Amino acid sequence: MSYNITGTKLYKLDLKIKKEDMKGLVKELGGWLDFRMDVDGNWNFDVCEGEIHGHTDGDFFVFDKLSPYGEGSGTAWMDYVKPLLEKTTGEFKMRFVWEGGDSISMVECNDGSITEKDVD
Repeated sequence: MSYNITGTKLYKLDLKIKKEDMKGLVKELGGWLDFRMDVDGNWNFDVCEGEIHGHTDGDFFVFDKLSPYGEGSGTAWMDYVKPLLEKTTGEFKMRFVWEGGDSISMVECNDGSITEKDVD
């Protein structure tokens, strides 16, 4: 059983990923990423009870929402959300509440470099 993310607070979301990198990751992870895209170029996939979605802009998938939480979200975070973020450019900052407050961490991603710090 994974240690679950039970709450989040988004501070900054300005991320994009090259289409070729997203397609490679989807292929690499197989069934973990149920990637869907509509005819207008909007894309999404579920992250347990949350989701990640966005739109296309040229050769990039741009993130409009990143909300990982719920049953299995700790495993999802480690197994496919972090590897996804490591291929992005831009900035992301979010506070995660783990297991209803057992711990709180601040997660930042700057051009694919991820830092996680415990918050008191």
